Amino acid sequence: MWLVPADEWGDEQHEAIVRPLDIGAEVARFGSHLASTSHKVATSNGTVHQIAENQYCHFFDDAEFVPTDREGFRHRIINGDDLQLCFWRIKGGAEGSFLHHHDDHEQLGIIMRGALDFRIGDPDDQRRTVLRAGDVYLAPRSVDHGDSIFVGDDEFDECWILDVFSPPRPDMHPTSANNDTNSKEVTA
Repeated sequence: MWLVPADEWGDEQHEAIVRPLDIGAEVARFGSHLASTSHKVATSNGTVHQIAENQYCHFFDDAEFVPTDREGFRHRIINGDDLQLCFWRIKGGAEGSFLHHHDDHEQLGIIMRGALDFRIGDPDDQRRTVLRAGDVYLAPRSVDHGDSIFVGDDEFDECWILDVFSPPRPDMHPTSANNDTNSKEVTA
């Protein structure tokens, strides 16, 4: 479910798949930590609903994106047992991507905003591919990818990429002793 702020709806009619929240019932079901953790969502008819977070749901929140050591790069990482999602927000024109591969991880990337101009495949092949919003790439284990040029969108001047890794990369996991969420070994 995508939750779109009411001011971005324009004249189109949208339905939100939400329900009015009885926070007391949610606290009874999921624990007291939910009482202070909720999001408000407005439907197209102006009704405001409140949705409680739980350990299985992650809502879009600009404050959750962490700057990395590369200028113009921010990310948010969500880890599961066998999957890892890295949501990148990269300033158009940002530099710092190099050709690389992952020996132990598959990587699937979905371009959400802007465009990604990059190389994938044989490292000697200099051809570039441009992916735009809605396009997807798959970098199986040991397949080179990167050397990216990030093209920002018209609204935020950012390229948004959802990278999914399987298995999760330990260097990007918060419980890892080697946790380096600023890792440079990403397509983004």
